[in-house]
Amino acid sequence: MKLNRLAFTACLAAAAPLGHAQTTNLCVDAAKESSAKLAEETHTTAEKIDLAKEVFARVASVAKLQPVFKICDSKTINAHAYADRDGQVVSLNSAVLEKGGADADVLSRILGHEVSHLILEHSTKKRIVVLFALRAAIEAAMTSYRKDSDIVAAREVLRRQFIQRAASASRSFEGEADELGFALAITAGYAVTDVGHKLRTLSETAGFDAKSEFWSTHPGFLERESISEFLETNENHRRTASRLYASKAYDRLGDLTFKWAGEQPESGAAFYYRSLWAKALGKPAPLVTEALEDSLQQYEQPKKGGLAQLYQNEHEKAALSLCLALVDEGRPDTALACVAKLEDADQVEFMRVTRWTSPVIVSKREPGDHFSSVWTAVTPEGSMYMTNLPRYYNEEYLRPSSPGRLSRPPRSTYAERARQANAVPLPAEARRKFASLHEAARWGRPVDVYALIQAGADAEALEQGLTPLGAAVLAGNADTVAYLLDIKVNPSRRDAFHRTAEEYALQSGHLALLPVLRAPRS
Repeated sequence: MKLNRLAFTACLAAAAPLGHAQTTNLCVDAAKESSAKLAEETHTTAEKIDLAKEVFARVASVAKLQPVFKICDSKTINAHAYADRDGQVVSLNSAVLEKGGADADVLSRILGHEVSHLILEHSTKKRIVVLFALRAAIEAAMTSYRKDSDIVAAREVLRRQFIQRAASASRSFEGEADELGFALAITAGYAVTDVGHKLRTLSETAGFDAKSEFWSTHPGFLERESISEFLETNENHRRTASRLYASKAYDRLGDLTFKWAGEQPESGAAFYYRSLWAKALGKPAPLVTEALEDSLQQYEQPKKGGLAQLYQNEHEKAALSLCLALVDEGRPDTALACVAKLEDADQVEFMRVTRWTSPVIVSKREPGDHFSSVWTAVTPEGSMYMTNLPRYYNEEYLRPSSPGRLSRPPRSTYAERARQANAVPLPAEARRKFASLHEAARWGRPVDVYALIQAGADAEALEQGLTPLGAAVLAGNADTVAYLLDIKVNPSRRDAFHRTAEEYALQSGHLALLPVLRAPRS
């Protein structure tokens, strides 16, 4: 009983910072009062109130929500999103306007962040997280108490376990709201560049933490600035790439996407525009497909900035483009599985371009709860069927398939294929496929690299400041990296940017290459 009472009081204390702070200051519905009256009641100016109203209206319109907007008389720099008897509410403290936040671009991110909490239903999710965190914390405290009967130690276990679990989830929710808020703000027409730096200045004024600790409910403002810089750079590159492609400046587009994908391998748009560059210059179909697969992987399994990226038009374009590229590459079975993932309008466009008709997916559960499907489509080459159920393709001679697995097939193991003379393409063929050794190192197989070196290409030469090994590492082309190391390319050599292959692996997130690059050389 004693532990239960302590658990209750400790968890109440710990949970307090995890909810939305309910201010006791005067909060006024901005739609029900004139700006002059609001300014008088909240100790700010009518011009700043008008600005906040305008920004909120534009952001809420993009979000397709109609929450109540309140201005609160408070000397604390903060904003909140919650639900009360008025419905969904976004409140903004007047201190934000008075202490540096009376900037339309800054307000768009702050209010976009709060509106995003409503879109993502974070208030409800936080309650669920708190319940599960409470249960796990009590179990941990009970285990501690049974072990040594120390009620003080058990209470500390309870407090730390609860805060650690709940605060971690809260930081995650705040990060999601930052990303979606960015998308809402730029979609509403506000500035992309340097807003993260302004938000950092406002956070410093407010006295917020620079870095998050285990008990922090919000990321530190340095972490948030870093994500903002990523999103801002990605968006600026995306807009530049769109302009270059529209103006058919393909050489500049290629240079941009090469640098962009190297600096921001988490960007789905970088690889999408890389695929447009490859297709426009008539590069081999597998290069186009590979870039589109990389694009969708970053969009659908993001490591960074995922919610903001999903608002980009290129996301939907990449899915349709991949299905079409698979047909061009001669992989109709995978293309059929790809079509199953498209929206209805994109399926119609796919059929118009390819002249396929009647793509049908028939699914059912087999005995043993095995989910099976049969795909069928009529193509210009004839009818096509495939299935993932062995009994069907063994008995009815249908094509076996792994539906939905759109990632590229594994590349050849190490450099064995490059060592086999009968597997090596003629140098002339390799030159037709790839404009340079660096391009082959990035997009090709070890056999292509071998063929170009045999034709006289220098394995240590610089192109656009990079070595072939650096290009392969940035692309994550593990087989080519292994082959180049096998032929004694120096992994410690610094390129024109004074970086080694190992530094590029760290920068691009291809950490699996580090053991290979660091392995001792004979």
